[in-house]
Amino acid sequence: MEPAKFMFFVSCAFNFFCISIGEEGPLTLLVSFDGFRWDYVNKVETPNFDQLIADGAFVPDGIVNTFITKTFPNHFTLATGMWEESHGIVANNMYDPLLNEHFHIGDEDAKDGKWWDTGAEPIWVTNQLQGGRSGVYYWPGSESEIKGIRPNHYKNYSTDTPFSDRVDGVLEWFTGEDPVDVGLLYFNEPDHSGHVYGPDAPEMLNVIRMCDDTAGYLIKRLKEENLYDKINVIITSDHGMAELDMKKRVIVLENYINLDLFEVVDDTPVAAIRPFDNKNIVTIYNALHDKHPNLTVYLKEDIPEKFHYQKNSRIMPIILVADEGWSIASTKAEYMNSTQHGGHGYDNRYKSMHPFFIAHGPAFKSNFTSKPFNNVDVYPLICHIMGLQPGPNNGSLNVVNDMLIASVIPVVPAFFPYHLKLSQRLIIAIIFAGSIALIAAILLTGMCVRQRKYRLKNYRPDLPATNYEGSKPLLSEQDEDIA
Repeated sequence: MEPAKFMFFVSCAFNFFCISIGEEGPLTLLVSFDGFRWDYVNKVETPNFDQLIADGAFVPDGIVNTFITKTFPNHFTLATGMWEESHGIVANNMYDPLLNEHFHIGDEDAKDGKWWDTGAEPIWVTNQLQGGRSGVYYWPGSESEIKGIRPNHYKNYSTDTPFSDRVDGVLEWFTGEDPVDVGLLYFNEPDHSGHVYGPDAPEMLNVIRMCDDTAGYLIKRLKEENLYDKINVIITSDHGMAELDMKKRVIVLENYINLDLFEVVDDTPVAAIRPFDNKNIVTIYNALHDKHPNLTVYLKEDIPEKFHYQKNSRIMPIILVADEGWSIASTKAEYMNSTQHGGHGYDNRYKSMHPFFIAHGPAFKSNFTSKPFNNVDVYPLICHIMGLQPGPNNGSLNVVNDMLIASVIPVVPAFFPYHLKLSQRLIIAIIFAGSIALIAAILLTGMCVRQRKYRLKNYRPDLPATNYEGSKPLLSEQDEDIA
């Protein structure tokens, strides 16, 4: 080995040794405000979100979520980095032909691992498989066993838990005995109010302020726990919100077809149609296709590839997609008493469906503005920050790498147990450093032996001594005069 290369190797090893004994390891908290549209921060003053934006990275135009733009599918995409067709949570309500069972959001059976453990690897599972500890305060899939693992800490979902209690709870996991290093935190606003009032209603302004106050409380508690400058906080959402008019913009299926031919597995604005007899697939398709100007009808095999919504048995044979702001109802009676003024689930190309994104912490640049990216990229981003080997995913680190401060992210071998306690990592680091020293001694000894052999091999006692350049014999004083 050349001396320069050897010194570079030793320098890298020393740097790795210093990182190992000098840092407690990275921390990351992923926060979701359900239904927080990309432009909500522009509707009212949001001083706390603004502080995080000024001190961190921000996507002014929002990120692009997955189709369909519903809560369960997109939260699981954020956690796994997979398209919906890949992770299998394709809607809030599903039918699985292999299980011959239905999945309904909110049902106790929806927590069963058979729905979630389909090969996808949520960030809490990735973290724990590689020696970390995770805490999840409400997140779709967190109450289920996936790959034989549940989060070290998790809560059974309840809408009644005050937002401040949720903040206190997750921070207690970061600071308590056997602390976590990855946390996930969920808030069910402004989604709930967005459905009730609509995204542009004046009532939404106070709801947005309340969300900002929650971010302020999080900042306050992080500072009290001396974590504000140590933890990477990513704040985002699952989807946006569009204005609805349930009196004027509704597509009624009974106006076009006999409802006895099929079941509507998931309704509006993307309806999943399951024919009771597959022989009727073409009949149902022909009865609905091109019958309403604001409704697009797809056979499963014809769903555009850009949606990444085709290659899963839980995606039904016929998919109905309403235009932005339109709703789908089976019967007139189904929507007549509806009180909803806001909705989501539409084509993810609509700007109204895009969520916001803010990231703050030691891994992120300050006052940095990023171009939009896909929410599948959040999972590999967190894995990179945490020094984890990511599981299979559809994301890309390249598109989010610009917002990172590369120097603060330890680049360590994948085999290194970065999440062990400091004392455990210290022992490993000492062993590692000792091994480096032993290798260095062996290499140096080898170089000395090789040099000695070379000298002995080329020793010529019949020749005069050479100068330091080895270019010619040294001259005597007499010779110098002659020269």
